[in-house]
Amino acid sequence: MVSNSKAVKGRVEAIGTAFVVHRDGQQHCRGKTPGNLTDLGRAAVAQAVLHGGLSIRAAAKKFGIAKKTVEKWKKHGQAGEVYDHRPGHSGRKRRHSRATLDAVLSTKPATNRIAVALYKRQSKKSLSVRMIRKVKKELGYVSRVRPTRIFLSAEHAQKRVEYAKQFQHWTAKDWEQNVLWTDETKGEQTTNGVKHQILKAGEQPQPRFHFKTKVSVMLWGGMTGHSKLPMHCMPFKPTTTPANDMRLKSNRRDKAKKAAAAKAKKSVKTAINSDDYIENVLKKIVLPFIKKNPHVFLLHDNAPCHGLGSTNSQVHAWLVKNKVKVMPHPPSSPDLNMIEFVWRDIKQNPEVALCKTKEEIEAAYRKLFDKYSLPLFRKYCAKMPAKLKKVIDSNGYDMS
Repeated sequence: MVSNSKAVKGRVEAIGTAFVVHRDGQQHCRGKTPGNLTDLGRAAVAQAVLHGGLSIRAAAKKFGIAKKTVEKWKKHGQAGEVYDHRPGHSGRKRRHSRATLDAVLSTKPATNRIAVALYKRQSKKSLSVRMIRKVKKELGYVSRVRPTRIFLSAEHAQKRVEYAKQFQHWTAKDWEQNVLWTDETKGEQTTNGVKHQILKAGEQPQPRFHFKTKVSVMLWGGMTGHSKLPMHCMPFKPTTTPANDMRLKSNRRDKAKKAAAAKAKKSVKTAINSDDYIENVLKKIVLPFIKKNPHVFLLHDNAPCHGLGSTNSQVHAWLVKNKVKVMPHPPSSPDLNMIEFVWRDIKQNPEVALCKTKEEIEAAYRKLFDKYSLPLFRKYCAKMPAKLKKVIDSNGYDMS
């Protein structure tokens, strides 16, 4: 409320269903709803009731305003006050404190409903999700999808820092020419896993099922900044787990049998066969390329079939015997293997989402891998110096 002595000099004239507010002989406001009136117009309506001989009911009928509204304006006119009508604000005192809402939103809640619950807990007042959306826009908050990151232990972060310091002097050209980036990826059937579906009006969307066994293939690929190696489809390692050893009775006390059963549970049915990795990948694909390019380092991650973390594995022994230079790779660091970005781009291609059989998935991956742009891959390689700098500055925890 603000006092305004000049406002009482206004007058209101009804023209059909609309009304015109005048002040000092000039038109001040015209509209069909009370929200179009300014402070002067509201004061003029109040004066028409106070001094113009109009009753509240007659004024409400003449100006098309509710009787309670006219009565309220009359009270303000008697007190010599009018509403402080700011743009976009009716003059009513705000029910919800913007400071409290700002404090709630500054905690970065996951959803609007969680923000409502936090506000209700602090202020003991109810709030709608629609109001939260409005306040977010008003206070400059936006909702964004949180990126997925791999959890890093202190030991893994330290190894990332050591790796970054070891190769921080390498340039973008070094990463393009001197590294053979390799990795496996699992191509899966994703047609029924999408959240949205385009339908005609009235049609019901198909349900999404959580399959226990998906149609999938394991594929291997390798690239440098200037060449691509043939893709290879890797078979899964067959494993057998006796059903009797997996089920333990609650009253069994034999620790040796429990330990054996627990070890059997840890057997991985989708492990890659290291023998196939040596025979069909290293011997037939990698070694001929390394012999033509002896300066190139082989980069593969710490998967068990690669034998990178063990000096007693047959893969490690084969690499040493054939004098293949292997670049060390820190654990839990897919962001430092540039071919991971190639797999990401291929998986996002619509052609992959339309595949339903293993043969179709493999054919789609081979086609997209063969067509993949080497200049685009070189751009990924060019980001390595900046990535290593971020790793060092963040003590190993930055994975952007």
